[in-house]
Amino acid sequence: MISINEIARKAGVSKTTVSLVMNNKAREQRISPATEAKVMAAVRKYGYSPNQFARGFRLKRTRTVGFIVGDVKNRFFSLLEESIEADARERGFNVIVASSNDKPDRELEALSGLFSKSVDGVIIVSSLQDTRTHETLNNRSVPLVYIDRMVKGARAQVASDNTWAAHELTTSLIQRGYKDIAYIGGVAHVSSNSERLKGFVRALKENGLAITEERIFQHDFTGESGYRSAQALFSQNTRPAAIFTAGLTLLEGLLRYYQEQGQHFGRDIRLATFDDHPFLDFFSSRIDSVAQDCAAMGKEAFALLARSMENGKLEKKTILIKPKLIIR
Repeated sequence: MISINEIARKAGVSKTTVSLVMNNKAREQRISPATEAKVMAAVRKYGYSPNQFARGFRLKRTRTVGFIVGDVKNRFFSLLEESIEADARERGFNVIVASSNDKPDRELEALSGLFSKSVDGVIIVSSLQDTRTHETLNNRSVPLVYIDRMVKGARAQVASDNTWAAHELTTSLIQRGYKDIAYIGGVAHVSSNSERLKGFVRALKENGLAITEERIFQHDFTGESGYRSAQALFSQNTRPAAIFTAGLTLLEGLLRYYQEQGQHFGRDIRLATFDDHPFLDFFSSRIDSVAQDCAAMGKEAFALLARSMENGKLEKKTILIKPKLIIR
C-alpha cells in the first residue's frame, strides 16, 4: 500500500501538505486550489485511501450545504438562491452561498472553501466545461448537483430547456415578420449560452433564413458585454429588424447603449430576451421574454441533492424544466 511520503513525492509537495489536504484544511492553511488539486490527483492515481486518515475527517453531518453562483448580483441567480434556501430550511439545512464571478479559479477556490467547512453537499452553477477538476478536489465524495449549466461528466444536473425556449421565441419573431435577427450572447462554451444559440440558429434554418456571423455576438453575461455588443452591432452598415439577448444583464447593457445614443428601440427594432423581469411590463415598446422557472429549478436541485445525501450515493439524473414564453 502506498504511503503518505510517496504521495508527497509524487505530487511534489511536503508530507505536511498532503496531510492538510487529506484533512480538509487546505483553505484554512492557505494551500492553493492548484496544489490541492495536484495532491488529490496523486491520491486518486495511486490509490491512496482517505480511510487511512479517517481520524482527521469530520464524519458527522453538519446540516449545511453550499451554493456556488456565477454572480450574486444577477437577479436570476438570486431567485435560484431564494428557492434553494427555502427548501433547505424546510429540511433543516443551512446554505452557504459563494460567488465565482464566472471565473474558474474563483470557482475552485469557493468549492475548496466549502469542502473545508465539511458541507454535506453542494449545488453549483459552473463556469467549467467538465467535472474533472471538481472531482479531484472532492476527496470526501461530497454530492455535487449542477444547476442552470450543463457540465460534461456531471451525474446530477437541473437546467431550463434553453434550446426549446430560444427556438420558440425566435420562431415567434420570424412569424411576426422579423427576418433579420441579431443574437447577443454570453460565454461561448457555457451551456446556457450555447444551447440558446443552438435554438436560435435552428429556428433561422427551419425558416430558410441565412445565418450571418456578423449578427452573432458572444462574450460574457455582463451588462458591459451587452453594451459592447450593441456598439459593434450598430456600427454595421445595416440594422437588424430584431435583437435576441441571451440574458437580462445583456439586455440592460443594450438598453444603456440605446439611452446614451438617444435612440428608441421600439420604432424600428424589436427586442426579445432570455429571462424576465417585472420592469419589462412598463416599457411602451414591447420586449418579449423567456421566464425561467427558478422556483422549480431550485426545488428539483435541492431534492436531488437531499436524496443523494440521504442515500450516501449521488443519484444520476438530468432534469430539464420548460420555461414560459411571454409575448408582449
